[in-house]
Amino acid sequence: TQGALRMGSWKLVLGGNLQEDIDHPRPANDPHRPPGKLELYDLANDPGETTNQAMMQPEIVAWMAARYERYA
Repeated sequence: TQGALRMGSWKLVLGGNLQEDIDHPRPANDPHRPPGKLELYDLANDPGETTNQAMMQPEIVAWMAARYERYA
């Protein structure tokens, strides 16, 4: 699954196996992180998308990913 979804100030970027990404998120700077994993950004506080919030906000990732899957 590849794509992006924006809801309010949150932006979810998907690339790869969505369920694996939700079950085992890794920070963007993890050297063992395969390419194409999911990323979550709070654009209100991080408009440059420098801090991946996926590991810190798993409930938002799950909620947004479910919505993405419904409409994708």
